[in-house]
Amino acid sequence: MIKNIVQCILLVTSVIRFSSPLSAQQKTLLNKDGELIRATAIAVAKNYKDTSNKFCENPETWQKIKDLHLNAVRVCWVDPWFERRNYTAWSVDDPEVTALFDKAVQNAVDKDMTIIINYHSAGDQEAIHKKDKDESTELMQPEGFDRIRKFWEIIAPRYKDNPNVIYEIINEPAFSTQKYLSDPFKSDFLDVYKMVRQQAPDREIIMFSFNGINYDLEPVIEGYKKDIDWDKTSIGYHLYQKDRADQVRRLGRKYRVICTEWDYPETHRYVKTVDGYEINTEFFEVYHHSWMDWSGWDDNSLKYIQEVMIPHAVENKYQWWEAQSEDKNIIVRAKGTENAEELDLQVNGKTIKKLVLSDTLDNYKVPYDGEIKKLRLKLKKGKERTDILVDYVAVDGTFKDAEDQKKNTSVYQNGSCGGTMSDKMNCKGFIDFGSFSK
Repeated sequence: MIKNIVQCILLVTSVIRFSSPLSAQQKTLLNKDGELIRATAIAVAKNYKDTSNKFCENPETWQKIKDLHLNAVRVCWVDPWFERRNYTAWSVDDPEVTALFDKAVQNAVDKDMTIIINYHSAGDQEAIHKKDKDESTELMQPEGFDRIRKFWEIIAPRYKDNPNVIYEIINEPAFSTQKYLSDPFKSDFLDVYKMVRQQAPDREIIMFSFNGINYDLEPVIEGYKKDIDWDKTSIGYHLYQKDRADQVRRLGRKYRVICTEWDYPETHRYVKTVDGYEINTEFFEVYHHSWMDWSGWDDNSLKYIQEVMIPHAVENKYQWWEAQSEDKNIIVRAKGTENAEELDLQVNGKTIKKLVLSDTLDNYKVPYDGEIKKLRLKLKKGKERTDILVDYVAVDGTFKDAEDQKKNTSVYQNGSCGGTMSDKMNCKGFIDFGSFSK
């Protein structure tokens, strides 16, 4: 009897710790205290022994990061990337590697922060040129998982009992759906994962760390799901390559997700304004997804955090380190045509706002404080069909995608107006998003 009660308490605690308490729709990895993980990255390597390594080992660095309202550091061991390209690098079993991680882990514990230990390469399992997409350089053939396995054989048991530590198996191991699902890649990847899980049964593991959200991620997860311990494993993704995060939202309703990398505007061509949010931290705070930024391999200035991220959060009133207003915003993300269509936003049977749509996908924020028992978007136009796209409606961290709603009397399906499960509004009618009451 007592044993059953204890098991029940542990199960409830696990749900609270690893699922976002703010959203019934989205799940994300939280830290040991049940908070969103908000992290920056530090790259460490033999080449950085006088720069980033010292920065990482210095306790004052961790305090400075904490003072910037972050609670975690992703420590990325990038020697695998250097070694594969014949640069000076430490090998997996060089004592300097474990000594460095020991100091970093101790800093995390002393400052009550989270450390994400990351084996960092990029496309190890792909045939890639030594310089990205430069066909004049040597083509490197895919390498196996031996070095990755050896790294985790050393690291996994070393911090297996430390609740401040999270393991991120590998950064961007592949660049396509097909590669993730092919053998021997899949079987070798899972062998490493299972070894780490066996060596450190209580540590949270981040898998995949997809290099972008522009290809089919969901089939990958389907192909791996029966082999993963989802109680202690999260899906890592990089918010790159695409300006719409529909896949991330769908995955976040079934699994815990975490962005293991995003970067700042105009730093790289693959950095996008996602779902209308140019600075991606606003995207994550709206979604209640944990996140880690990136600002260069050997950039220890923290300037982007100080000069871009923090001022933007203050200016746009989503600063997570201060108590926020209890006022709610209903966010409708939609796109009309050049005809400037109007949608009625209806709450509990009453129109509270007429939304005049632009011909680009935009976020429309409408303040609303009351209980939402029924929410609809209604198109009142006449007989002529139009082509409106509704991405989602969000209220206080709960997201509902239009294409998941069963009642859509406005879509043109099967030769007539009225249907289901669509993000289109073509005819006079409405999409019923139901209740947002907690």
